[in-house]
Amino acid sequence: MAWLWLSRTAGSMERTGADGFVLEERLKLLRILPLVIQWRGSATGDTINWTGSSIRVGWRWLNKTKENPAKAVEKMQYPWRIRHAPGSDRVLFFHCEGIGNLVYVREDEASRGGG
Repeated sequence: MAWLWLSRTAGSMERTGADGFVLEERLKLLRILPLVIQWRGSATGDTINWTGSSIRVGWRWLNKTKENPAKAVEKMQYPWRIRHAPGSDRVLFFHCEGIGNLVYVREDEASRGGG
């Protein structure tokens, strides 16, 4: 079944405001149909608590977005712990007990074309 989810790009995490975060994953089903999964939450100390999510199937003009799908709501009840990689302030680890781990590398200005 893994062949159904191809052409996966790296996910992104954006900071929104003083303590908000948006995590976004973009996938393509059968290399054609875009899926955009978005998680929204806020940070307190070294913990992110997710407060909302959505999934968009297809292109934006199809208007097939579902807010807070049931599977996402189940997983939103668990907070994610954040920690930095030893010796690096660019690599962040996100861990959720019983669910899994995510690793993100912070972009620098040079990789964004800013210098």
